[in-house]
Amino acid sequence: MNFKKGLLTIVTSGLIVLISLLLIIYSLINVNLNDLSGKGVLQDTFISPDGGHKAELFIIFGGATVADQERISITSFKKENQQIIDQTIYWIYPAEDGDETQIEWKSTYLIEINGKLINISDKDTYYNWKKDKEL
Repeated sequence: MNFKKGLLTIVTSGLIVLISLLLIIYSLINVNLNDLSGKGVLQDTFISPDGGHKAELFIIFGGATVADQERISITSFKKENQQIIDQTIYWIYPAEDGDETQIEWKSTYLIEINGKLINISDKDTYYNWKKDKEL
């Protein structure tokens, strides 16, 4: 009986440690776009055709061992109770090395960034390089 209790304790403890490690690794790997808001150094600003929103290009400098990243955020100017403040809609790693990021407003709510069409009112169209199946 004593052997069975010891074995059960060891197996249970091992499972708890393994699950904890997996959760920690997942939290480090899985970065949501909201986690990036407020980060980076502002490089450029692009105003929407109707003047209701601005897209801002930020560089998140990586340092010696990690490449730079680019993020584009949207901020709306007060408009009909729909306020967006520094919402990251595009994140790429590594940053477009040597190539300038192409940003063009197509309409009030559509913006094209490096060939990716994003509807700023539809979070399903936001671009996160970690979820890009083409990479």
